Amino acid sequence: MKIASAAAGKKVTNAASLESLDQKDDNAANNSSKASLDVLQSVSGSVYRDSDRDGARGGGEAGAEGTKVELRDHDGAVVATATTGADGSYSFNRVPSGTATGVKVEDRLPKGLTFVSADRPYDSATGVWDVGTLAPGKSAEISIVARATGGGGLVNEAEIAAADQKDVDSTPGNGVASEDDAASATVTVKPAPKPTLSPSPSPSAEPTSPAPASPEPTSTSPTATLTSPAPSPSPTSSPTATMPTPTPSASGPPPSPSSV
Repeated sequence: MKIASAAAGKKVTNAASLESLDQKDDNAANNSSKASLDVLQSVSGSVYRDSDRDGARGGGEAGAEGTKVELRDHDGAVVATATTGADGSYSFNRVPSGTATGVKVEDRLPKGLTFVSADRPYDSATGVWDVGTLAPGKSAEISIVARATGGGGLVNEAEIAAADQKDVDSTPGNGVASEDDAASATVTVKPAPKPTLSPSPSPSAEPTSPAPASPEPTSTSPTATLTSPAPSPSPTSSPTATMPTPTPSASGPPPSPSSV
Protein backbone atom coordinates (compact mmCIF):
# COMPACT_ATOMS: atom_id res chain seq x y z
CA MET A 1 0.00 0.00 0.00
CA LYS A 2 1.27 3.44 -0.92
CA ILE A 3 0.20 6.46 1.06
CA ALA A 4 -0.13 9.75 -0.77
CA SER A 5 2.09 12.58 0.34
CA ALA A 6 -1.00 14.70 1.04
CA ALA A 7 -1.84 12.34 3.92
CA ALA A 8 1.36 13.23 5.79
CA GLY A 9 0.63 14.34 9.32
CA LYS A 10 -2.92 12.97 9.23
CA LYS A 11 -4.73 9.91 10.57
CA VAL A 12 -5.60 7.33 7.92
CA THR A 13 -8.20 4.60 8.46
CA ASN A 14 -8.02 1.37 6.46
CA ALA A 15 -11.27 -0.64 6.36
CA ALA A 16 -11.85 -4.14 4.93
CA SER A 17 -14.98 -6.29 4.70
CA LEU A 18 -15.96 -9.70 3.37
CA GLU A 19 -17.78 -9.31 0.05
CA SER A 20 -18.78 -12.87 -0.87
CA LEU A 21 -18.43 -16.47 0.30
CA ASP A 22 -19.45 -19.83 -1.23
CA GLN A 23 -20.18 -21.34 2.15
CA LYS A 24 -22.72 -20.28 4.72
CA ASP A 25 -21.41 -17.75 7.19
CA ASP A 26 -22.56 -18.57 10.71
CA ASN A 27 -21.14 -15.34 12.18
CA ALA A 28 -21.65 -12.25 10.02
CA ALA A 29 -20.57 -9.96 12.84
CA ASN A 30 -16.86 -10.55 12.18
CA ASN A 31 -16.94 -9.95 8.44
CA SER A 32 -15.39 -6.48 8.61
CA SER A 33 -12.52 -4.75 10.33
CA LYS A 34 -10.67 -1.45 10.26
CA ALA A 35 -7.43 -0.01 11.53
CA SER A 36 -6.16 3.54 11.88
CA LEU A 37 -2.62 4.83 11.73
CA ASP A 38 -0.92 8.19 12.01
CA VAL A 39 0.99 9.00 8.85
CA LEU A 40 4.37 10.35 9.82
CA GLN A 41 6.07 13.00 7.78
CA SER A 42 9.54 14.13 6.92
CA VAL A 43 11.34 17.42 7.37
CA SER A 44 14.24 18.28 5.11
CA GLY A 45 16.33 21.25 4.07
CA SER A 46 19.86 22.46 3.60
CA VAL A 47 22.45 24.56 5.34
CA TYR A 48 24.58 26.87 3.19
CA ARG A 49 26.73 29.97 3.41
CA ASP A 50 24.62 32.93 2.28
CA SER A 51 27.39 35.04 0.81
CA ASP A 52 25.19 37.86 -0.46
CA ARG A 53 22.81 37.63 2.51
CA ASP A 54 19.68 37.73 0.37
CA GLY A 55 18.00 34.84 2.19
CA ALA A 56 18.06 32.58 -0.88
CA ARG A 57 20.66 30.05 -1.98
CA GLY A 58 22.44 31.15 -5.14
CA GLY A 59 24.30 28.97 -7.59
CA GLY A 60 27.73 29.81 -6.20
CA GLU A 61 26.85 29.36 -2.52
CA ALA A 62 28.23 26.09 -1.20
CA GLY A 63 26.54 23.91 1.39
CA ALA A 64 27.89 23.61 4.92
CA GLU A 65 28.90 19.96 5.32
CA GLY A 66 28.95 18.28 8.74
CA THR A 67 26.67 20.81 10.43
CA LYS A 68 24.52 19.52 13.27
CA VAL A 69 20.81 20.32 12.89
CA GLU A 70 18.28 19.96 15.69
CA LEU A 71 14.56 19.39 15.27
CA ARG A 72 12.51 20.94 18.06
CA ASP A 73 8.83 20.93 18.90
CA HIS A 74 6.74 24.06 19.58
CA ASP A 75 7.81 23.97 23.23
CA GLY A 76 11.49 24.15 22.21
CA ALA A 77 12.36 20.58 23.18
CA VAL A 78 14.75 18.70 20.86
CA VAL A 79 12.95 15.74 19.27
CA ALA A 80 15.60 14.71 16.71
CA THR A 81 19.07 15.61 15.38
CA ALA A 82 20.74 15.25 11.98
CA THR A 83 24.07 16.07 10.32
CA THR A 84 24.29 17.76 6.93
CA GLY A 85 25.83 15.98 3.98
CA ALA A 86 28.43 17.19 1.47
CA ASP A 87 25.93 19.51 -0.20
CA GLY A 88 24.65 20.81 3.14
CA SER A 89 21.34 18.88 2.97
CA TYR A 90 19.67 17.18 5.94
CA SER A 91 16.49 15.17 6.50
CA PHE A 92 14.33 14.05 9.41
CA ASN A 93 12.11 11.06 8.67
CA ARG A 94 9.14 9.58 10.55
CA VAL A 95 8.46 12.85 12.29
CA PRO A 96 5.16 12.90 14.21
CA SER A 97 2.82 15.79 13.66
CA GLY A 98 3.09 18.66 16.07
CA THR A 99 0.79 21.44 17.20
CA ALA A 100 0.89 24.51 14.99
CA THR A 101 1.01 27.84 16.81
CA GLY A 102 0.80 31.47 15.75
CA VAL A 103 -1.23 30.57 12.68
CA LYS A 104 -2.67 33.52 10.76
CA VAL A 105 -4.72 33.44 7.56
CA GLU A 106 -5.06 36.39 5.21
CA ASP A 107 -8.47 36.65 3.55
CA ARG A 108 -9.00 40.05 1.95
CA LEU A 109 -12.53 40.45 0.65
CA PRO A 110 -12.58 41.28 -3.06
CA LYS A 111 -13.96 44.52 -4.43
CA GLY A 112 -17.70 44.18 -4.54
CA LEU A 113 -18.04 42.68 -1.04
CA THR A 114 -18.31 44.85 2.06
CA PHE A 115 -17.52 43.29 5.45
CA VAL A 116 -20.42 42.98 7.91
CA SER A 117 -19.37 40.51 10.63
CA ALA A 118 -17.31 37.39 11.42
CA ASP A 119 -17.57 34.63 14.01
CA ARG A 120 -13.79 34.46 14.63
CA PRO A 121 -11.10 37.08 15.43
CA TYR A 122 -10.90 38.81 12.04
CA ASP A 123 -9.43 42.20 11.13
CA SER A 124 -11.47 43.50 8.21
CA ALA A 125 -8.92 46.27 7.52
CA THR A 126 -5.98 43.89 6.96
CA GLY A 127 -7.99 40.78 6.10
CA VAL A 128 -6.10 38.73 8.72
CA TRP A 129 -7.83 35.94 10.63
CA ASP A 130 -5.93 35.08 13.83
CA VAL A 131 -6.31 31.28 14.01
CA GLY A 132 -3.87 30.82 16.89
CA THR A 133 -3.12 27.21 17.87
CA LEU A 134 -4.09 24.24 15.72
CA ALA A 135 -3.70 20.66 16.94
CA PRO A 136 -2.37 17.89 14.65
CA GLY A 137 -4.89 16.71 12.09
CA LYS A 138 -7.36 19.44 13.03
CA SER A 139 -8.82 22.18 10.89
CA ALA A 140 -10.44 25.54 11.55
CA GLU A 141 -13.18 27.47 9.82
CA ILE A 142 -14.37 31.05 9.80
CA SER A 143 -17.72 32.41 8.69
CA ILE A 144 -17.56 35.92 7.22
CA VAL A 145 -20.77 37.80 6.43
CA ALA A 146 -20.43 40.38 3.66
CA ARG A 147 -22.78 42.61 1.69
CA ALA A 148 -22.58 42.52 -2.09
CA THR A 149 -22.07 45.93 -3.67
CA GLY A 150 -21.33 44.69 -7.17
CA GLY A 151 -22.45 41.98 -9.53
CA GLY A 152 -20.87 39.11 -11.44
CA GLY A 153 -18.27 36.60 -10.28
CA LEU A 154 -16.25 37.70 -7.23
CA VAL A 155 -13.16 35.64 -6.36
CA ASN A 156 -12.34 35.34 -2.65
CA GLU A 157 -8.75 34.23 -2.00
CA ALA A 158 -7.22 33.08 1.29
CA GLU A 159 -3.68 32.07 2.23
CA ILE A 160 -1.66 31.14 5.31
CA ALA A 161 0.04 34.40 6.22
CA ALA A 162 2.21 33.27 9.15
CA ALA A 163 2.94 30.44 11.57
CA ASP A 164 5.56 29.77 14.23
CA GLN A 165 6.61 26.56 12.51
CA LYS A 166 8.24 26.26 9.07
CA ASP A 167 6.08 25.05 6.22
CA VAL A 168 8.13 22.46 4.36
CA ASP A 169 6.33 22.72 1.01
CA SER A 170 5.07 26.30 0.73
CA THR A 171 5.90 29.83 1.77
CA PRO A 172 3.32 31.68 3.86
CA GLY A 173 2.14 35.03 2.52
CA ASN A 174 3.90 34.85 -0.87
CA GLY A 175 0.68 35.09 -2.90
CA VAL A 176 1.36 31.93 -4.95
CA ALA A 177 -2.06 30.34 -5.55
CA SER A 178 -0.59 26.98 -6.66
CA GLU A 179 0.86 26.19 -3.21
CA ASP A 180 -1.13 24.08 -0.77
CA ASP A 181 -1.42 26.88 1.80
CA ALA A 182 -3.71 28.91 -0.49
CA ALA A 183 -7.29 28.46 -1.66
CA SER A 184 -9.95 30.43 -3.46
CA ALA A 185 -13.70 30.42 -4.03
CA THR A 186 -15.88 32.23 -6.53
CA VAL A 187 -19.04 33.96 -5.40
CA THR A 188 -21.57 34.80 -8.12
CA VAL A 189 -23.73 37.80 -7.33
CA LYS A 190 -26.94 38.03 -9.32
CA PRO A 191 -28.98 41.23 -9.50
CA ALA A 192 -32.27 41.18 -7.68
CA PRO A 193 -35.21 40.57 -10.02
CA LYS A 194 -37.26 43.61 -10.86
CA PRO A 195 -40.78 43.50 -9.49
CA THR A 196 -43.48 42.90 -12.07
CA LEU A 197 -46.23 45.46 -11.84
CA SER A 198 -49.74 44.11 -12.48
CA PRO A 199 -51.87 46.45 -14.62
CA SER A 200 -54.59 48.14 -12.65
CA PRO A 201 -58.10 47.31 -13.90
CA SER A 202 -59.87 50.08 -15.83
CA PRO A 203 -62.55 51.72 -13.78
CA SER A 204 -66.00 50.66 -14.96
CA ALA A 205 -68.88 53.12 -15.03
CA GLU A 206 -71.39 51.85 -12.59
CA PRO A 207 -74.95 53.25 -12.67
CA THR A 208 -75.57 55.57 -9.85
CA SER A 209 -78.89 55.10 -8.17
CA PRO A 210 -80.67 58.41 -7.69
CA ALA A 211 -80.92 59.44 -4.15
CA PRO A 212 -84.51 58.92 -2.89
CA ALA A 213 -86.45 62.13 -2.62
CA SER A 214 -87.04 63.10 0.93
CA PRO A 215 -90.81 63.40 1.54
CA GLU A 216 -92.03 66.76 2.57
CA PRO A 217 -92.94 66.67 6.22
CA THR A 218 -96.70 66.85 6.76
CA SER A 219 -97.81 68.60 9.85
CA THR A 220 -100.50 66.74 11.70
CA SER A 221 -101.02 69.56 14.16
CA PRO A 222 -104.21 71.64 13.60
CA THR A 223 -103.61 75.08 12.17
CA ALA A 224 -105.33 77.93 13.95
CA THR A 225 -106.57 80.70 11.65
CA LEU A 226 -106.87 84.06 13.28
CA THR A 227 -109.66 86.29 12.01
CA SER A 228 -109.39 89.94 12.81
CA PRO A 229 -112.62 91.12 14.45
CA ALA A 230 -114.67 93.71 12.65
CA PRO A 231 -114.07 97.21 13.98
CA SER A 232 -116.71 98.45 16.42
CA PRO A 233 -118.68 101.48 15.27
CA SER A 234 -117.36 104.70 16.65
CA PRO A 235 -119.72 106.27 19.17
CA THR A 236 -121.65 109.35 18.08
CA SER A 237 -121.22 112.43 20.29
CA SER A 238 -124.29 114.29 21.42
CA PRO A 239 -124.22 118.10 21.19
CA THR A 240 -123.03 119.69 24.32
CA ALA A 241 -124.14 123.23 25.45
CA THR A 242 -121.17 125.32 26.30
CA MET A 243 -121.50 128.28 28.52
CA PRO A 244 -119.28 131.22 27.75
CA THR A 245 -116.73 131.95 30.32
CA PRO A 246 -116.86 135.64 31.41
CA THR A 247 -113.65 137.47 30.84
CA PRO A 248 -112.69 139.64 33.78
CA SER A 249 -112.45 143.36 33.16
CA ALA A 250 -109.51 145.35 34.15
CA SER A 251 -111.61 147.80 36.21
CA GLY A 252 -115.00 148.05 37.80
CA PRO A 253 -116.98 145.60 39.89
CA PRO A 254 -117.29 141.92 38.83
CA PRO A 255 -120.35 141.37 36.58
CA SER A 256 -123.42 139.55 37.77
CA PRO A 257 -124.04 136.05 36.52
CA SER A 258 -126.36 135.75 33.54
CA SER A 259 -129.42 133.62 33.64
CA VAL A 260 -129.98 130.95 31.02
